[in-house]
Amino acid sequence: MKAYWVQGTEKIQVSIIPVTIPLSNPERGVLFYKASIGQDTFVFPSEWGRQGFGFDHRSEQGLFLAYTSEGIWRIDPTTMAAEKITADTYQGKSMAEVREDLKTRLGDHLAWIDSVAISPDGKTVVYRTNRDTNVLGYTSVWKVDLDTTEENQLITPTLWNDIVGFLSNDCAVVGSLENTRMVVVSSGKITALDFPELPNFDIKGVGDGKAVFSSYANDDSDSFMYVSQVNEATGTVTELTHMTGYFGGTPVFSPAGDKIAMGYGTDPKRYQSTGILPCQIFSA
Repeated sequence: MKAYWVQGTEKIQVSIIPVTIPLSNPERGVLFYKASIGQDTFVFPSEWGRQGFGFDHRSEQGLFLAYTSEGIWRIDPTTMAAEKITADTYQGKSMAEVREDLKTRLGDHLAWIDSVAISPDGKTVVYRTNRDTNVLGYTSVWKVDLDTTEENQLITPTLWNDIVGFLSNDCAVVGSLENTRMVVVSSGKITALDFPELPNFDIKGVGDGKAVFSSYANDDSDSFMYVSQVNEATGTVTELTHMTGYFGGTPVFSPAGDKIAMGYGTDPKRYQSTGILPCQIFSA
């Protein structure tokens, strides 16, 4: 594992410090690295992208989170201590009790924490859970205030509560395949998003007031990827541009919000044989 500081064409290797941090299993820690550049300190897992847990960050705010199906931990970049910010109980029941209750009633497996997303300003985390449902396949969405670590239900249990991401600091989007809607995190107000009717619709990501979604015909190997502006007051979706080809991975928004990077190619057979898809930058 190596880390580099890059500015323009200059690339300088940065020293990294290995630190083992306990998460779900205190007896078996997870290897992280710490790197500092000037006054900024960064944290990242040793197998970033292939680790057996989730990891997300807002490094501009010094926020680094690791999460498993059992909880979310905030890692202090200075001390490298991990603080669990989610509760281990629900309505007075332990995680083990909720797991057994869910299995007995619905025959379902417990997903205490799933689909974690951080707001752009690093003040709120949202996640999906099924610990509070009475219907098989239903999930709810909860939020965590990162200043107080207070947890509250944001969206009641239903279908299509998969979390897409944050459209802006106070607006999250849920429902990637159907019933896609946005919710104001501070108030809980929900507004349906007015996407066009498209075959095999799938929203891939959101950010800076924009949504990226795909569509394809069942008899066509090419996909269409759309970039659209979302009106947070009305839920109206207005197309900015679209591309045709073969796409892979999750789109990544630039800090300024004017560019989007995603895997892109024109030959799906080549990708399927090599597993390699080049990155393409699109103006948003």
